[in-house]
Amino acid sequence: MATSIGAGLTMSNQRPEELDEHYRVDWTTTRPVVSGLGGVISSGHPLVSMAGMRMLLSGGNAFDAAAAAGFAAAVIEPTASYSLCSECVAIMHDARSGRTLVLSGQGPAPALATIATLSKHGFPRIPTGPGPNAHLSFTVPGAVDAYLTLLETFGTRTIAEVLAPAVEYAEQGFPMYEFMHRMLSIPETRTQFALYPPGGEAVFYPGGRAPKVGGRFRQPTLAGTLKHRCRHAGTSPA
Repeated sequence: MATSIGAGLTMSNQRPEELDEHYRVDWTTTRPVVSGLGGVISSGHPLVSMAGMRMLLSGGNAFDAAAAAGFAAAVIEPTASYSLCSECVAIMHDARSGRTLVLSGQGPAPALATIATLSKHGFPRIPTGPGPNAHLSFTVPGAVDAYLTLLETFGTRTIAEVLAPAVEYAEQGFPMYEFMHRMLSIPETRTQFALYPPGGEAVFYPGGRAPKVGGRFRQPTLAGTLKHRCRHAGTSPA
């Protein structure tokens, strides 16, 4: 006997040994198999997955969903390296054309980031941080261009529609969760923010401390940046 809950989620009261091999679950993982007919999205946070599902439920395709989830992750998971200043590398398959392509959202290194320049300043190797010289290993951010290229090439939704979940999460906030709180509470994280003012400390340490787990965490300035991108494209977020 199976019970359908919502769209695409099914629960069964059969014992694991009675299920077909495809649906058998290793119960020791505590992560049951999720199956769906309209699409499945996997991410590091439920709200990021929800951003992608919003695209699928509104008639968008997998590429719309990937772009929406990517922008949402920049809001929800900045301590997991999913910021607008990060990179994006993806393998994509377009079922309509049968093509499998690679999307490279890796920005180039600065022109002066040469072996000669680093050696001149006393660095035998590229300093990757953390520390005051971490910026010498930074590349030009490529994630935003990658998501927009994905949307423009294979997507069906507008930029405003794809950015809408991210704008809402940044403007209205989301509950601070344990992992992000833990990363922000590491002393080295706070020190790194202090090395690159302004902005970081004011955003992630409102009132001088990391937000409590469960508290609403807003990023209005980031919401404004995302809205500006919509206006620049001639559209407005829903």
